[in-house]
Amino acid sequence: LHIQVPSNNDFNPIFQEKYFNKLWEWEKGEHVGEVYNLQQLVQILKEIGFEIVSARTDGGWPHAFAWQLGEVLMSKNHIVILAILLPILKLLIYLGNLLIDDGKGNLVVLAQKYNNIDY
Repeated sequence: LHIQVPSNNDFNPIFQEKYFNKLWEWEKGEHVGEVYNLQQLVQILKEIGFEIVSARTDGGWPHAFAWQLGEVLMSKNHIVILAILLPILKLLIYLGNLLIDDGKGNLVVLAQKYNNIDY
């Protein structure tokens, strides 16, 4: 089971908050009841019988910067600029995920559950 959801950590925008209004409206309907911190999500999964393979937050400041810049460009309909920058933004996200786990990003959990049924 792979879960990647927003965390309930405080959002510290690099850019002005007005650029994220559409996203907040979308998130209210899309992630109803899914916003936890990492310890809460891990505990819920363990309680329902999952073994945690890995649990972390994603990417730190490189991930946050790339994601937020993408949101700003989309909110201003700068799709061409976003398309040009997308490979660089994806690289920042990849490197952030690979190198930084500062506890502030989205939650990323990989879990497994064994079935005790004999075939």
